[in-house]
Amino acid sequence: MKEKILSNWRFKLISLLVGYVVWMLLVNISNPEVIRTKTVPLNVLNGSVLTRAGKTYSLQNAETVTISYQVRTRDAYKIQADDFHASVDLENLYDITGAVPVTVEVVGNRDLISGTPTARPGVVRVATENVQNKTFALDTHEDGEPREGYEVGSITLSADAVKVSGPESEVGRISSVGISIPTSDATESFSGKASVMYYDANGNAISLSDERLTVEPKEVNYEVEMLRGKSLTLRFQTSGEPASGFNLTGIESTVRAIPVTSSDSALLNKTTELSIPASALNIEGAKEDKTFQLDLSSYLPSGISATGNTNISVTVKITATTERNFPLSANNGIALRGAKAQYRYTLTPETVAVAVRGLSTDLQTMNAASLGAYLEVGSLGEGAHLVPLHLTLPKGITATAVPEVTVTVSLPEAETKQSSESSSESATAGTTVESSSAEPRSTERQSGESGSTAATTAAATERSTGESSSNSTEEANP
Repeated sequence: MKEKILSNWRFKLISLLVGYVVWMLLVNISNPEVIRTKTVPLNVLNGSVLTRAGKTYSLQNAETVTISYQVRTRDAYKIQADDFHASVDLENLYDITGAVPVTVEVVGNRDLISGTPTARPGVVRVATENVQNKTFALDTHEDGEPREGYEVGSITLSADAVKVSGPESEVGRISSVGISIPTSDATESFSGKASVMYYDANGNAISLSDERLTVEPKEVNYEVEMLRGKSLTLRFQTSGEPASGFNLTGIESTVRAIPVTSSDSALLNKTTELSIPASALNIEGAKEDKTFQLDLSSYLPSGISATGNTNISVTVKITATTERNFPLSANNGIALRGAKAQYRYTLTPETVAVAVRGLSTDLQTMNAASLGAYLEVGSLGEGAHLVPLHLTLPKGITATAVPEVTVTVSLPEAETKQSSESSSESATAGTTVESSSAEPRSTERQSGESGSTAATTAAATERSTGESSSNSTEEANP
């Protein structure tokens, strides 16, 4: 088989070449007509008809059409797409279907084209839609963070608003319009120009490529002022008193500090905190937590402005209190201030009850010494005296019942003599204390010295009568 194909191959090749030449001669001599095609853009005529009616239009997948035409073989290479003009006339728009016929016009080499060219598709659907004109306030979006210690101050724009016009379906997608300003690592004031951008309801930039959508102006100039910035710590004060039986236990705020800026560096450097006046947090008569809504910008010094949201929520915590009684005596919690060495001091009654009110958690950790109870005896002479009991209470604790104490002042010799004469009587009901110092001492030292003096006195009394009782007085540090 192979031998048959390859045999006389020279004659076979010559026959093929001769056949091609003969075919070319026949074609050129007869010059037959052939059908050729060209793709051309589709033009729209009388679009103003819809524009005047407040409508816009779009061609449904028919931006171009294919033109079929007949031409002689030898002239086919001369025909170009520019020789044809395809168009639709919107005056011929059929409202019900939105269809309009495509018209083809030969504008070049008309003599070379046979017959009438046709377009595919021959009919185009035209979608119409109402035009919406809407004005948007121009927003600014900062792209990036300034260098640490700096904040964006004022931003000045060459336009405050822009006008957007286009199909309702496209304009309806726009929630806001703005420009993006590059502020990354910025430290100095700067200016520039930016193109207008569209944003959806979530603040995300959206791209609208519809050529029917127009915006005026398309670009906006901006000037950015950079400021030195810092954060001011918030300090709160309250006014008024909670209702009886309730205490203020704390203040909670949604923020602890507020970022601020100022063009006055000296003012900014010396300002470290923002104090909220007591009048802003009035808790008079409060029986439960009280929440206040504050605008911090109202309390900023002149020349300093806040960056970001200045509205905060402040909650003043109000908690109910409880009451507790503490028994106090010379041996347990009562100190003598100004006691003199030459005198002995007897308290009547020996034990007194002091009632205080506060938070249960605070009261549980307290003891008699925590009340800081003391009696001022420095100015007392011999005899019996009704002396008020003074308390130095911890913060948040108040006294509800404080009794007075009778203090009997006497000389040690007189007490000893009297005890000898009344040896048949029972021990004295009062508590006797001999002061070991004429000057006030600290709680621990006074307690020790008073106890020692009382013990010495008691021993002397026992030697005289054998029956006198001994009591000591403990002073608590106020």
